Amino acid sequence: MHRFIPVSLWVATLSACTPIDQGPIEQLPAGPLPVQRGTMTSQSLADEVDAAVLGLLEQTGKPGMSVAVFGPGQVLYAAGYGWADLASAEPMTPETPVLLSSVSKTFIAVAAMQGQEAGRLSLDSPAGELLGFPVDNPYVSGEVISLRHLLTHSSGLRDSMVYPYSYTEGDPEVGLRAFLFGYFTEGGEHWTPANYARALPGDAHAYSNTAAALGALAIAEAASLEFLDLVDRDILQPLGMVHSAYHLRDQVLQPATPYATVRSGFRPWAQYGYPTYPDGMLRSGAEDLARFGAAVLGGGSLDGVQILSTASVDEMLAPQPVTIPEDSPLGDSQSIIWYERPVDDYAFIGHSGGDLGSFTELWLERERQAGVLLLFHTVPQDEAEVDAVLDLETRLIDLVTEVSP
Repeated sequence: MHRFIPVSLWVATLSACTPIDQGPIEQLPAGPLPVQRGTMTSQSLADEVDAAVLGLLEQTGKPGMSVAVFGPGQVLYAAGYGWADLASAEPMTPETPVLLSSVSKTFIAVAAMQGQEAGRLSLDSPAGELLGFPVDNPYVSGEVISLRHLLTHSSGLRDSMVYPYSYTEGDPEVGLRAFLFGYFTEGGEHWTPANYARALPGDAHAYSNTAAALGALAIAEAASLEFLDLVDRDILQPLGMVHSAYHLRDQVLQPATPYATVRSGFRPWAQYGYPTYPDGMLRSGAEDLARFGAAVLGGGSLDGVQILSTASVDEMLAPQPVTIPEDSPLGDSQSIIWYERPVDDYAFIGHSGGDLGSFTELWLERERQAGVLLLFHTVPQDEAEVDAVLDLETRLIDLVTEVSP
């Protein structure tokens, strides 16, 4: 079963609200799309993956993307295809940072489980106790919003129209804590009753970027660190993710230019950010992100480094007691941030993401012991393009099981 993900609708809403400038229309450089290979464990696997990915790019006309496939604790192949920047004809490489959008949230999940392992918090800790300020839904009384509620989109906290207006060109000037305190504290600069649903915690599943970011802040407060420093210390550095960072000022490599597809070409967005950076602002390349995915698929271990116990990985990926609405585009079950998305007979668990000039996919198929990620710097234009992406993902999972050593 293919299920359409309304990325284009979400991005259209953002486009109408965010104060981000766009440059003049650009065209694809002449000639064949370049292919830049990274880690490669099998020539035949690389050849088959290249053929499948180039077929998708030819079908959709996208300017570029990066891809990786991986197994438990092992990156099998990573590559960049096409162009990271059209004006300079800079090719996409497997190291080129791409805005991960909501795939960034999977790092919140791992950080939460690490905090629980270290004894700094529990998934059932009241969020207000971790944050040091109360989180109170004005529509209900006596509720206790836990970290688990925040990380399973069942807290009753919502994204109002305040959220897209927080986008800014370059790095955000407002801090994570300052923004969220002003968003969820009555009388705060960003507070409005529209920031809340009329629901008790645990009663309703409603995807919320701000709730996930609030969870990240709570996790960081428990560790007495900024969230980006916590992730760098406990995830990025141990896994050797040397080309990954939340802020533009911390990037080692130039990130891919985000593009909007228009009838006559591609319009670049300015590089941008927002205060709730944990919910979507990590920029990472296919090579780096594959190391993260391989570690999770490998029971928390990669190259002899254990970032999580196998028990914590299992707990993180286990379905939570949250009822998913039948019309939800997200999947069939909600885990700690991660969610299950059935595609035909594949039981994918992972996350997708969509933002201005960003469409990202990170999926594990635990039964087949294989994983795949796709990073685009444009978004799908219609359901047919999304279906083509899903077909590519299942094809790449098959290649891992059929061709990889």
